[in-house]
Amino acid sequence: YGAGAVGGIAGGIAMGLVAIAYGVITHGSIWYTINILAATVMPSLADADTAQLLQWNTWGLIFGLSIHASMSLMVGLLYGVILPMVPRGRPFFAIVIVPLLWSGLAWASLEVVNPQLKSEINWLWFIGSQVAFGAVCGFVVSKSERIGTMQNWSTLERVGMESPGVRDMGGDKK
Repeated sequence: YGAGAVGGIAGGIAMGLVAIAYGVITHGSIWYTINILAATVMPSLADADTAQLLQWNTWGLIFGLSIHASMSLMVGLLYGVILPMVPRGRPFFAIVIVPLLWSGLAWASLEVVNPQLKSEINWLWFIGSQVAFGAVCGFVVSKSERIGTMQNWSTLERVGMESPGVRDMGGDKK
């Protein structure tokens, strides 16, 4: 869990940097993307025009950072739990599969949550920020110390039966 939490924080920072770059490059404001995120829970920002989204908004910053931090932490924990169970292609899973699934989920849910907000999001940059999160979070999780669990044990080991050639619970071969 610790690797997932640290990976989520690191991935959240990487994602935030991509989002800030998008806001600055396309709109000339670092506040645009944080206000877009806050608009998912703030009706005043959800109904705001682009000029208002470019401006500083204290509650937008508070809500946007809270949403971003909590979601990054939760998704990082999911990476920490799921990524070690992926048998092959962990980088592909972390950098491509999960970001595309997450982006699809966000795209579909915004139709219900706030259809107007959906038009404000640049989906290529959004997917790029998801890929940045996945790359950094996946790297942190994959480099963490592996902890052996019973899921990798044979059936005989799990039920505690002794058998020639099967290691005991301590990990030594018999």
